[in-house]
Amino acid sequence: MMRVFIADDEEIIRDGIRNCIEKEQERFLFAGEAPDGEMALPMLMEMKPDVLITDIRMPFMDGLELAKVVRRTMPWLRIVFLSGHDEFEYAQKAVSLHADAYLLKPVSSAQLLETLGQVAEQIEQEQQQLRSEGANSRSEHEEDVLREHFLNDLLSGSVPTAEAAVQGERWGLLLTAKQYLVCIVRLPENAVQEQVRALTERLCGEESEVCAFFRGSRRLVLLLRGETEEAVRETAYEFCQNLRHELCQVLGWNALCAIGAPVSRVSALPESYCTAKDTLLQASACAENGVFGSTDFAGVQHEFDFSAGGSLADKLRHAAPEDVPRIVEGYFGDSAAQDVQSVLYRYYLLMNLLVTASQLADEVQAGSIPPPEDPQAVLG
Repeated sequence: MMRVFIADDEEIIRDGIRNCIEKEQERFLFAGEAPDGEMALPMLMEMKPDVLITDIRMPFMDGLELAKVVRRTMPWLRIVFLSGHDEFEYAQKAVSLHADAYLLKPVSSAQLLETLGQVAEQIEQEQQQLRSEGANSRSEHEEDVLREHFLNDLLSGSVPTAEAAVQGERWGLLLTAKQYLVCIVRLPENAVQEQVRALTERLCGEESEVCAFFRGSRRLVLLLRGETEEAVRETAYEFCQNLRHELCQVLGWNALCAIGAPVSRVSALPESYCTAKDTLLQASACAENGVFGSTDFAGVQHEFDFSAGGSLADKLRHAAPEDVPRIVEGYFGDSAAQDVQSVLYRYYLLMNLLVTASQLADEVQAGSIPPPEDPQAVLG
């Protein structure tokens, strides 16, 4: 079902469009509304609708400014412009922003629904084409294989800097930037690389600062470049969020994205890749999907053991009910103050405790742990 968001400073226009959409609930879903672009933008970022219907002339941030930002941050979003008869100059600018449709006020219900139907058909055709990529092109070209081999060698540190620049030109990669950053996207087991590659290329565009390639069957690696650390981090978060959204909307997959630390040299790319791997490992203990950066775990100094740690299991194995609160208090109290400031680390501690208790309960049921003398004892 296609989700539609409205941005218009005239309440009567918003009410009319909303009522029209709500009457067609089997086809469209009303996602939200705002009286200007400034208020609409954060709501769009939060809701991630499929279609934006926006008036061109609005206070604070008009529809054209809103569309410019949206085209960069949410490239999948379809844009339908509304304008009056005397706004030809604005109409020309709307065309330059690749508007999906342009409607003159006042708009009839029939005209609006016809336009939304056409947009919905375009979305479905595009998504169907992306879904069929895996069936239509199962084999990789030799050039693609060589390109990915080169990029993987970069992450391994086996390509000298001078040679990297020369080979990069061969593959159309500009390896001359002030900052670089590596991200890892963990894909589901049933992921089809051709589908992911087609979808990623659509997000990257022709002159993107993002280069995507595979490292193994389930890991998509993103190599980003930029002028500053802040800029390259911002691009990474933005691209990963957009990629997760598209993977979910088009292919029905959830993905976990880990963002490494920025580095200032091509030769340091292995360092950024290592921090991305560490981030992926730590994030895996907390979530099945999402976007995590290396700074999310800055306060965590431990090397995590995800095998349900021995000493905690030993204590719980022989615990009586009255012992459990003291054991749990000691378990959390053993962590350093700076560690427990991390929400993700606290979540890891809790999950580790629950997994340990669950495994011990399974052992009791299987008979591998003798039942306790105290019949009221829990956990064995």
